Amino acid sequence: MSLYEIYPTPPKRPTVSEQAIRGAEYVLAQYLPQTYTTVPADARLCREHPYTAVARSIYLNDNYVAYRVMRRFFPDVAHAIKKCLYDGYVYHRDPKYSIFLGDVYSPTFPIMGTVTTDVKTVTVDAEVYTVRRVDYAGWIYDFELYADLCALAGIYEVRVARPKIGLRFLKKLKDMWDGKGLKDTVFEREGHYSTYKCALACILAEHLGDWEFAETMMTAILKNQDIWDRLKGISSPYNTQGFITDYLPDLKPKTPAVPTNVETTTFCVMAIAPYILF
Repeated sequence: MSLYEIYPTPPKRPTVSEQAIRGAEYVLAQYLPQTYTTVPADARLCREHPYTAVARSIYLNDNYVAYRVMRRFFPDVAHAIKKCLYDGYVYHRDPKYSIFLGDVYSPTFPIMGTVTTDVKTVTVDAEVYTVRRVDYAGWIYDFELYADLCALAGIYEVRVARPKIGLRFLKKLKDMWDGKGLKDTVFEREGHYSTYKCALACILAEHLGDWEFAETMMTAILKNQDIWDRLKGISSPYNTQGFITDYLPDLKPKTPAVPTNVETTTFCVMAIAPYILF
């Protein structure tokens, strides 16, 4: 007998479909040709977030995930992002995140720390953006204390046909859930939750057919869309249809100046995809 009851495929929900579309539209708004007139061929990508007064960055790793997610919503833009990545950059596919995208190409799961590398700068309508990528360096031996790594490891085990080990990682994630978020070692150290961790946990639960926990994670994810505008009670000058990146126990954004980004939003859209009508 399985450790978990296998729940039926979840019902499609119009409200979830609407929120997924809003999330995809947030990512679309970060695609530079949507905002700027003069965009060089090697900059036809999504910026990190819309808060350009804080930082102007383009992450290659994020754009690979964005391309994969946007295929369902805006295929022309997804194709353009893919073409830019493949034509303009040698390195663009994240070795960890490609696991839940189904692009497993490593015989072992890369449980490693990260370093950010500046690749180049590009000028878009006189504004300078820094193109960056995330590289991996140094093994993380206590990775099971981190909710995102625990979820990714579980997804990897499912991908390589070891679902029983995947169930063990899912159990760890369930133990971290405290009703508001996944309380892992980062929370203990810094006092905040991360929405993308709930998204990864949701994806693992879906892979294993545990729709009850997937539903719990999905509810947590959906609460964190556009929450900043609702809390302020005013219209934001930015496209804030994305999902909050990090949030505090009172459910407010950890970083009000930069509440959302492309990475978290694409993960969340992917996590709620099984509930979408189309």
